Amino acid sequence: NEVYPLARYYSDKNTAYSFDRQADVILVCLGTNDIWLYDDANRGYSLTAADLKTSFKGMLTLLREKNSDAKIVWLYGMLTSEANDIITSAVSEMGGADKGYYSLSLPYDGSGGSYHPGLSVQTTYADTITKFIKKRPYRIFVFGNRKFQVRKLNQNDWNFR
Repeated sequence: NEVYPLARYYSDKNTAYSFDRQADVILVCLGTNDIWLYDDANRGYSLTAADLKTSFKGMLTLLREKNSDAKIVWLYGMLTSEANDIITSAVSEMGGADKGYYSLSLPYDGSGGSYHPGLSVQTTYADTITKFIKKRPYRIFVFGNRKFQVRKLNQNDWNFR
């Protein structure tokens, strides 16, 4: 149930990931590719669904500890549906939207190479994710090429467009 601590697995096995920059929104896209390996005894993996959910909740806990004000959105469904129920259950058990945790299902599309999403659906994913984030009670402002500035809205501002 440990979270992998390094920034780049293949290119740098010495640098720990840094949480110095505070995120406004975190998109998690784990459990979408090769998730079927988690219970593949032939490959030496023996995690149960409960183990996997515990690990997912550990990841969410770490992200919340390091980014206390961020909205955390777990994306799923793009490549496989095997972990969908585990992901949504973990997000729910962490407190769901009331605690700033969300899950967003994106449709499977194997039009790219090796059954991965193709370019057209990746554009659809970007639009879907952007709309999802904009519906949350935070408004995103962009000033030129600067990073996003986020201001929390109160209930009366939610319908403002």
